[in-house]
Amino acid sequence: MFDVGMLEMLIILVVALLVLGPERLPKAAQQAGRWIGKAKRMMHHWSAEVDRQIENEDLAKQFKAQTRELDDEVSSLNDAIARSLKVDPPRPENTPTPLNQSSTEQKKLTGTA
Repeated sequence: MFDVGMLEMLIILVVALLVLGPERLPKAAQQAGRWIGKAKRMMHHWSAEVDRQIENEDLAKQFKAQTRELDDEVSSLNDAIARSLKVDPPRPENTPTPLNQSSTEQKKLTGTA
């Protein structure tokens, strides 16, 4: 984290021993250890939270992309259904529909007789 080498640690220990003295140094080291532990836990918590947020954003992007794809598919299916169900123009009432005509009447109308 701070990239402190062995020589720097030794210098810090000597200065702390000179400033605090041998009676208060163990308690100060304990307190410093607690603070360092709290700082590490807090950094881990923040890091985990950032990772969760990034994952949530990625999932939201994937969800939006899939939703767009599904919307496109649904609209294309709706268009296909609308084209297939397109109603022929209305016929006059006296003109029989192809379902009601016999095969000979159909041949006369189409001219294949």
